[in-house]
Amino acid sequence: MTKGQGQGFGFGLGKMKELGEAFKKAQQVQEGAKKLQEELE
Repeated sequence: MTKGQGQGFGFGLGKMKELGEAFKKAQQVQEGAKKLQEELE
């Protein structure tokens, strides 16, 4: 049982890291879009 739980925990941590990376990337894209809009106006 403990082995399976440990694996699940590790998978959860990996997912959290992936989500964090994706979130950062999304913020960067949003910032870029804002700058682009400001330049176009």
